[in-house]
Parts: sequence; C-alpha cells; structure tokens
Amino acid sequence: MVVLETNGIYLKDIRLNESNDGKLYLQFPNRKTKDDEYKDMFYPTNSELRQQLTEQAINMYQEKLIAKEFDESAKETEENEL
Repeated sequence: MVVLETNGIYLKDIRLNESNDGKLYLQFPNRKTKDDEYKDMFYPTNSELRQQLTEQAINMYQEKLIAKEFDESAKETEENEL
C-alpha cells in the first residue's frame, strides 16, 4: 500500500500494481456495495491527473527500494568487517 501526498491531497490505501505487460498502475481505494460490486472511493477525473499520480507513486516506490537496498548493503558491509 502506498500513501501519497500531493498538491494538498493526502491519498491513503492506494496500491501500485503491475499489469500483465509489466507496466505499473495505481489501484485506488474502493468499497464493496450491497450488490457485491467494488466501487472506487476516489479516482482521477482525467488521464493527465492519473498519469501524474502514477508517476509520483512510482518515484516514491523506487526511492524506497533504493534506500532499502542501500541499508541492506551497508548492513552486509558492516557484518563482513566484524
């Protein structure tokens, strides 16, 4: 799950998913209706906004991956030095 804060909007419980063709996309929070259908609670009103939010979420995800890899690399180096 991703928390994204942009342009004064705080989005919580969005998911960054990978499609069958390998592209990342956002899945927005949804709820189940009485008819057992899932309806989005939030969605962008145009493709430009959707693209902007997706790019920001991907950038955040990549930054966290890099930070995690750096932390793990630093921990391995420290353990090898002992």
